[in-house]
Amino acid sequence: NRDGYMLFTFGILAPQTGGFNAPSALTWLSDDRIAVADKERGCFTVFSPTAYAKTIHEGLTAQSELRWDDEFAAWQKTLSINSHFELAHLQIGKVYLDAGNYVQAMEKFRLGGSKELYARAFGKYRADWIYRNIRWILAVFLALILPVAFLVFFRKFKHRRKSRDGG
Repeated sequence: NRDGYMLFTFGILAPQTGGFNAPSALTWLSDDRIAVADKERGCFTVFSPTAYAKTIHEGLTAQSELRWDDEFAAWQKTLSINSHFELAHLQIGKVYLDAGNYVQAMEKFRLGGSKELYARAFGKYRADWIYRNIRWILAVFLALILPVAFLVFFRKFKHRRKSRDGG
């Protein structure tokens, strides 16, 4: 795809069906098939997309057209065929991230192998957690600091009073 992810492979360098001796040209046909010419064998082979390839194309098309629900569904379908396809995990993670589902996004980014995207989701999760819990954080902080501050102030005040009273 345009981000440099290898989506799938086809063909092989071998003298067998679907194989090539010396591939010399490749073209994309209008019906989503791919034709590859083999100059040594003097023939060409036409490949049709599999159901797996079609789901990947659906996901990429939905992504480029900003149809997030369709993109999510296509990547889920892709993962039902190949649960190890990193790009699908990353794309679903991006949908989760945009929706504010940071924990699910982190899991998908972990499965997709992206430390950068995982760190971004974790940062947003942490900021969201702090925002939701700031009252408790401040309450605990004040509950710990105020008694200490009070004791320090009280001892200094008591010490000053003793020194003024001559004691």
